[in-house]
Amino acid sequence: MLNIGLFDLDGSTADYSGQLLADLEKLRGPNEPVISEHNLWKLDDQPHIKRRIKMIKSQPGWWRNLPVIESGMRVFHEAARIGFENQALTKAPQDLPNSWGEKREWSLANFGDVQVIVVSKSKGQIYGKFLFDDHPEFCLQWLAFRPRGLVIMPSTVANAGFTHSQVLRWTGENWSEVQNALVECYNRA
Repeated sequence: MLNIGLFDLDGSTADYSGQLLADLEKLRGPNEPVISEHNLWKLDDQPHIKRRIKMIKSQPGWWRNLPVIESGMRVFHEAARIGFENQALTKAPQDLPNSWGEKREWSLANFGDVQVIVVSKSKGQIYGKFLFDDHPEFCLQWLAFRPRGLVIMPSTVANAGFTHSQVLRWTGENWSEVQNALVECYNRA
């Protein structure tokens, strides 16, 4: 079996939330409350904000120009140093067709010459020895098919409190634990 490491983009290696919050702030009315990481995913009662989000993400170049999350890139480079064949594994919204190609362009610009896998439904069917992903639902989909798989999850406000026996949280302060887990995963038969 190949030693493949899978890397998510949005929220893991590409700063989706940070860029979206900055862009939403530019469009906020003077009497509207500030949208923060704490309430970004709780907008069901605000359809006008959801429409703004779709408008922002539809802008040409938005996905391609997302800032890099350095702590995610640190894991990417360490996995490559250990010997993993790193691949980008990302979901793209079906209703935003520009996201598909731009996510590929972002991956090639920031990861180099890697295989880029863009899915619309589930990451579960894609093979890798480990997955680096911030989203609990996507991690659980992947783990359902990987009884020995490892997930390294960058800690975020959105995934606070999520735990699983096969998930190692990357807090930014447990680098040796992340390194050891990657080496153990790489050496696993």
